[in-house]
Amino acid sequence: MKKTFLVSLCSIVILTATIYSCKKDATTPTHNYMNVGYITGFDTGSCSCCGGIMITFASNATPYAAPYNLIDTAASELGIVITDTFPIKMSVDWAANTNKVGCNNYIRITKFQRQ
Repeated sequence: MKKTFLVSLCSIVILTATIYSCKKDATTPTHNYMNVGYITGFDTGSCSCCGGIMITFASNATPYAAPYNLIDTAASELGIVITDTFPIKMSVDWAANTNKVGCNNYIRITKFQRQ
């Protein structure tokens, strides 16, 4: 009886010590994005610097109403599907796309999170 009690007591002490010594950090690290933007839709223009997905970093999310950039990233890579409605608010990291000669408004999204 005494041996059973000691084994039970030791087991409880070890279990309690294990539970209290294994604390997980409740906070997850956050990423500070470069900009918050609104994807306002698709640019259907036919000029050499037209076409693509439009994003504005202004507070006006109406297409063509505020300065915008064209995203040279596939819609599927951004999680945009045909049933989405615009505007789509996103936090983004981006870089200028210098591959489009003469077109200085193309960007490539490098990291994003829908809001």
